[in-house]
Amino acid sequence: MNTVTPGHQGLTLKTWLALIILALSTFTIVTTELAPIGLLTPMAEGLGQPESMIGLTVTLYAWVGAISALLSSLFLGNLPKKPLLLFLTLEPIPKGIVV
Repeated sequence: MNTVTPGHQGLTLKTWLALIILALSTFTIVTTELAPIGLLTPMAEGLGQPESMIGLTVTLYAWVGAISALLSSLFLGNLPKKPLLLFLTLEPIPKGIVV
Protein backbone atom coordinates (compact mmCIF):
# COMPACT_ATOMS: atom_id res chain seq x y z
CA MET A 1 0.00 0.00 0.00
CA ASN A 2 1.62 3.20 -1.17
CA THR A 3 0.19 6.38 0.19
CA VAL A 4 1.64 9.80 -0.36
CA THR A 5 1.04 12.42 2.27
CA PRO A 6 -0.01 15.84 1.05
CA GLY A 7 2.97 18.08 0.40
CA HIS A 8 5.39 15.12 0.22
CA GLN A 9 7.45 15.34 -2.96
CA GLY A 10 9.85 12.45 -2.46
CA LEU A 11 13.52 12.41 -1.59
CA THR A 12 15.78 15.20 -2.76
CA LEU A 13 19.22 14.74 -4.29
CA LYS A 14 20.81 15.92 -1.06
CA THR A 15 18.91 13.24 0.89
CA TRP A 16 19.94 10.52 -1.59
CA LEU A 17 23.59 11.58 -1.42
CA ALA A 18 23.50 11.52 2.37
CA LEU A 19 21.94 8.05 2.26
CA ILE A 20 24.56 6.75 -0.18
CA ILE A 21 27.40 8.19 1.91
CA LEU A 22 25.94 6.60 5.03
CA ALA A 23 25.64 3.24 3.28
CA LEU A 24 29.22 3.37 1.95
CA SER A 25 30.66 4.39 5.30
CA THR A 26 28.74 1.63 7.07
CA PHE A 27 30.00 -0.91 4.51
CA THR A 28 33.58 0.32 4.98
CA ILE A 29 33.45 0.20 8.77
CA VAL A 30 31.87 -3.26 8.89
CA THR A 31 34.30 -4.61 6.28
CA THR A 32 37.36 -3.35 8.13
CA GLU A 33 36.05 -4.77 11.38
CA LEU A 34 35.20 -8.19 9.95
CA ALA A 35 38.05 -8.66 7.45
CA PRO A 36 40.58 -9.93 10.05
CA ILE A 37 38.22 -12.77 10.98
CA GLY A 38 38.38 -14.15 7.44
CA LEU A 39 42.14 -13.73 7.37
CA LEU A 40 42.99 -15.52 10.63
CA THR A 41 44.68 -18.48 8.98
CA PRO A 42 46.89 -16.47 6.57
CA MET A 43 47.74 -14.02 9.36
CA ALA A 44 48.71 -16.85 11.68
CA GLU A 45 50.88 -18.48 9.02
CA GLY A 46 52.52 -15.17 8.07
CA LEU A 47 53.30 -14.29 11.69
CA GLY A 48 54.30 -17.81 12.70
CA GLN A 49 51.74 -17.88 15.52
CA PRO A 50 48.91 -20.31 16.27
CA GLU A 51 45.46 -19.34 14.96
CA SER A 52 44.17 -19.20 18.53
CA MET A 53 46.64 -16.45 19.43
CA ILE A 54 45.69 -14.37 16.38
CA GLY A 55 42.01 -14.98 17.15
CA LEU A 56 42.51 -13.76 20.70
CA THR A 57 44.24 -10.64 19.39
CA VAL A 58 41.32 -9.91 17.05
CA THR A 59 38.86 -10.53 19.90
CA LEU A 60 40.69 -8.13 22.20
CA TYR A 61 40.72 -5.53 19.44
CA ALA A 62 36.94 -5.96 19.04
CA TRP A 63 36.37 -5.53 22.79
CA VAL A 64 38.47 -2.37 22.86
CA GLY A 65 36.47 -1.03 19.90
CA ALA A 66 33.12 -1.84 21.55
CA ILE A 67 34.07 -0.30 24.89
CA SER A 68 35.52 2.76 23.15
CA ALA A 69 32.30 3.26 21.19
CA LEU A 70 30.22 3.10 24.36
CA LEU A 71 32.48 5.47 26.27
CA SER A 72 32.79 7.94 23.41
CA SER A 73 29.01 8.17 23.04
CA LEU A 74 28.73 8.67 26.78
CA PHE A 75 31.41 11.38 27.08
CA LEU A 76 31.05 13.08 23.67
CA GLY A 77 27.26 12.96 23.39
CA ASN A 78 26.71 16.54 24.57
CA LEU A 79 29.24 18.15 22.22
CA PRO A 80 28.13 19.80 18.97
CA LYS A 81 28.30 17.18 16.23
CA LYS A 82 29.70 19.12 13.25
CA PRO A 83 32.83 20.52 14.99
CA LEU A 84 33.43 17.13 16.63
CA LEU A 85 33.18 15.31 13.30
CA LEU A 86 35.45 17.86 11.66
CA PHE A 87 38.03 17.53 14.43
CA LEU A 88 37.96 13.73 14.41
CA THR A 89 38.31 13.72 10.63
CA LEU A 90 41.19 16.20 10.45
CA GLU A 91 43.02 15.20 13.65
CA PRO A 92 44.93 12.24 12.12
CA ILE A 93 46.44 14.39 9.34
CA PRO A 94 49.25 15.95 11.43
CA LYS A 95 50.09 12.52 12.84
CA GLY A 96 50.35 11.12 9.33
CA ILE A 97 52.62 13.95 8.27
CA VAL A 98 54.91 13.49 11.28
CA VAL A 99 55.10 9.72 10.98
